[in-house]
Amino acid sequence: MMLKRISTNQMWSGIAVLCLLPVFSNQVVAQIPATVYSVSSNLKDVTAFDRTAEYVVNEAGFSAGTHSINPEGTMWLNNGTFAAPNDLEPEITFDLGSVQSIGSMKVWNYNETLTGRPELLGRGVGSADILVAGDDLVFTTLISGQVFDPAPGVEDVDFGQSIALNVDARYVKLDIGGNLGGDNNFVGLSEVQFYPVPEPSSVLTLLVGMLLCISAVRRRTAK
Repeated sequence: MMLKRISTNQMWSGIAVLCLLPVFSNQVVAQIPATVYSVSSNLKDVTAFDRTAEYVVNEAGFSAGTHSINPEGTMWLNNGTFAAPNDLEPEITFDLGSVQSIGSMKVWNYNETLTGRPELLGRGVGSADILVAGDDLVFTTLISGQVFDPAPGVEDVDFGQSIALNVDARYVKLDIGGNLGGDNNFVGLSEVQFYPVPEPSSVLTLLVGMLLCISAVRRRTAK
C-alpha cells in the first residue's frame, strides 16, 4: 500500500486543530437546572396516558441531543379537546430556581410518530409567546410569536432548536398559540433546556487561544 505524502501546510493545519482542541473542550457550557413550575394540563391527569410536563425537564427519552419517538413516559401532551377539562389556552412555566443570566433556551418539539399517522408530529408547539419573570412572578413578554421547528419523527438526529433569550430571569413561560396542525388541539414538547450567558473570561480565553494557534501556524509555514 502506498502512503500519500502530506504537504507542510496540511501538517501544520492538523497541528493547529490539535492545538485548538483543548481550548474548545474547555468551553462546554453546563445547562441551568430547571423544573416545571406550572402547566395548563397534563394528559396523564385525566386519562391512562403517561405524558406529563415533568418529562420535558428530566431528560426522559433523551440521549445526546436525540429523543425517543415513544411519548409514553418521555414527553408532555396537554388535554387539548380530547379530554375534560379541555385546554384551549395551553401554557407551561419553567422555574430555574433563582434569577439566572439565561443565554438561550433549547427546545426539542413533540416527537411522537407512527406509520400512517402524520398528525402526531403536528401536535408539537407551532408558536408561542415567551414571557419571563423574576422572583416576584410578574411576567413580561420577551418574544412574541416565536415559531418552533417541527420534530423529525426519528430517534437518531439532534433536532433541538436554540432560541436566544439573553435575559436575567427565574421563570420562563411559554404561552402557546397553537400546534403544527395536529389533532384534537393537542400541544406537546419532548425536551426543554436552558443555558447561561457565556462568561466574558471564557470568550476571551477562546479568542486568545485561537489567535495564538493561528499565529504559530503562520510563522511555521512562512519559513
